[in-house]
Amino acid sequence: MMSSRLVYSALVCLLLSACGGGGGGSSSVGGGTGSPPANSAPVLAAVGDQQVFEGTDSVITTLSASDSNGDALTFELAGSDADSFTLSASQQLSFVTAPDFESPADASQINIYELIIRVSDGVASDQETIAITVLDALEGRVVDGPISGGNVIVTGASGSVSETVATDEQGFWLIPETIVY
Repeated sequence: MMSSRLVYSALVCLLLSACGGGGGGSSSVGGGTGSPPANSAPVLAAVGDQQVFEGTDSVITTLSASDSNGDALTFELAGSDADSFTLSASQQLSFVTAPDFESPADASQINIYELIIRVSDGVASDQETIAITVLDALEGRVVDGPISGGNVIVTGASGSVSETVATDEQGFWLIPETIVY
């Protein structure tokens, strides 16, 4: 009788240990009911206010952002002057049409374009509001032609050459920097 109790006890112990105890708590491994990892918002790299000379049709800046979850990111332009800008597939920001200082196209008509740059991972987002100021440039046109590819030389009061630029196909020239006389 004692041996049957011993066999019975050993069998019960074996079954309980095979079941894993019975702690019953949730586990993050397997089919538990744990919550999914939290989504972190993407982080837009600081852009800051920008200044460009009129006639600029090149890239103003390239946007970048990171996402700690590795989510795909989408960039968006918003604000009262957003229609004046374009964003390439590689996040290069530029004007749709080169700005003209004498004919401002920003919402406030003062050559300060206000823009909201937003990046989103589809759930959370980050944004920065920036101002892009258009500066006046020394410009003109060779009228005896017009002469395409001609050189225009700007001299200071002392007669020294300050700048040399070539005219475009319509004879226009532009010096996008401050001239010291």
